[in-house]
Amino acid sequence: MTATYHIGTGLFKKSLNEALVLATTGDQLLLDPGHYGGIEKIDGSGLTIVGTGSSPQETILQSEVFLKRSGTTVTLKNLTLDVDGCSLSIEHGAKVIAENCVFMGNKEKVAVFLSDQALGQFSQCTVKARAQGIGGNFLLVNKKAVADLKNCEIVGIAIKQQAQVKVSRSRVSQYLSLKDQSLMNGNAIIFDNFQYVNFKVTSGSQLKLDDVRIAQATLRLKVEHGLCEFTSSNCSPDHRITYTKDTQSTVTIANAVEEHEKEGA
Repeated sequence: MTATYHIGTGLFKKSLNEALVLATTGDQLLLDPGHYGGIEKIDGSGLTIVGTGSSPQETILQSEVFLKRSGTTVTLKNLTLDVDGCSLSIEHGAKVIAENCVFMGNKEKVAVFLSDQALGQFSQCTVKARAQGIGGNFLLVNKKAVADLKNCEIVGIAIKQQAQVKVSRSRVSQYLSLKDQSLMNGNAIIFDNFQYVNFKVTSGSQLKLDDVRIAQATLRLKVEHGLCEFTSSNCSPDHRITYTKDTQSTVTIANAVEEHEKEGA
């Protein structure tokens, strides 16, 4: 039988540490608004962790959520995860379900890490940085992991080693990289605030999107031994899409302009 633990201060409530000691697979932890620190790592254990505030910013979890046991799921709702490192690590076939959460990164670390056939479902989530710069402020999907993003805002996404990402109704800013036969597909995507060659599709990877919108004047792509296909976009003189590609690549974007490789790219 599963249990529900109410976390906070006051009658019949427990500290987060107490609840984590008692909780078993399938239990639910309901967190009052506030900051929760002093825990090195939460290993998930199939828990559902929910912030009970009116927004994710009211409940701050200052401990990494880490899960690496195959077949185990952790569910996160209405929380902000903010640690000096990676906020969320899911590996080895484990699964995360995140709804209405904020994942904070810094310039040295990846904010959210999925690897080794991990599964991630993210809806109405934000991945952002404490400070300016793209350094580590992104979602990394690695080693055949799979991520599904809906209604999300993410500073950057790196997809590597045959990983797959499906994305819809979301905004990606500053960085997108696909490599090592990885795949990204989806629809209703906004790209914003990219600088040259912070958008790359390489080494047998494929990027297939419908209804692409670029918020800036120009979006530049670099494609090397890859495929990039936008079924529809707002590509126009006011919103230009330009690209460089090698002879082993395919780029299919109406009204996009091919450029020569830029020095130092």
